[in-house]
Amino acid sequence: MNKFELVAIMTYGELKNYSGNLLKKEEVQEIWMKNCKKVGLAESTSKKGCPKNAFLGVIRCISLKLKIDWGTIKINKNQNYAMEAIRKIKEINKIWRPLELWKAIDKQINHDGQMNIVLILWEKGMIE
Repeated sequence: MNKFELVAIMTYGELKNYSGNLLKKEEVQEIWMKNCKKVGLAESTSKKGCPKNAFLGVIRCISLKLKIDWGTIKINKNQNYAMEAIRKIKEINKIWRPLELWKAIDKQINHDGQMNIVLILWEKGMIE
């Protein structure tokens, strides 16, 4: 398990404690950054958009009974990639590898950890 996968699991677990409370997107990002620091990721690495935004895309898709104020920010490409991956995983029930899933959602560019975030949360039963 890589550090970003661990951060995703930790952040998901922490967000479950906020069930029923209103959170702002920035608060979710702060929890992500705090957990990045806990696992020893440098601040510059922690701000890396691909894994963090893929995690936010997962959170938009799943039911944690969270009320998140996403503000006026539109879904970005990495959030969209995560959402597409979740749909593909649900559509085709199999054991996926990150690159295989990336190609299955028709991405011709290199993936940068987005699928790892989706898959670790799926494997841990955190995505229904």
